[in-house]
Amino acid sequence: MKTVEVRYTVIFVVLIAVIALITEQSIEHFVAPKFQATEMVLQKVNQVILIRTSKVSPGAAHDRRT
Repeated sequence: MKTVEVRYTVIFVVLIAVIALITEQSIEHFVAPKFQATEMVLQKVNQVILIRTSKVSPGAAHDRRT
């Protein structure tokens, strides 16, 4: 690394790579678990809805919508 321009370019690229790595790890550690928990809740709600709608007769379900 002979010139200052090359040094600054290398430092800048390394800094961007470090920031990208920290961002990726932060998302994996903090955001992904909450998203997975939300997905589990949505799946359970969907199961309950399917069970409820299967128990309701088609005529009764139609009457409720209108």
